[in-house]
Amino acid sequence: MSSAFYIFTSVVNLFISAMLLLMLIRAILSWLPINDEHPIVEFLYAVTEFVVAPVRALLYHFEWIRNFPMDISFLVAYLILTIIQVVLRNVI
Repeated sequence: MSSAFYIFTSVVNLFISAMLLLMLIRAILSWLPINDEHPIVEFLYAVTEFVVAPVRALLYHFEWIRNFPMDISFLVAYLILTIIQVVLRNVI
């Protein structure tokens, strides 16, 4: 395996790990009575929405998901990132 490919997959893996951590913190903070306008909360939403928004837009096309009483796009995005990370770790 070339060193460039190894570096690329390592950087992508690091990015995914950071994103998963930020998403986990966002999920925990969503259960706490914290002001949504707090700078940390705004930062977490701004960074993680980059991943969640496309999944939400994709899931919106399915009517049964659109009528679902809660937004599962966050969970699906987290699951997709986890699967990508597992695949990358097995490739390395």
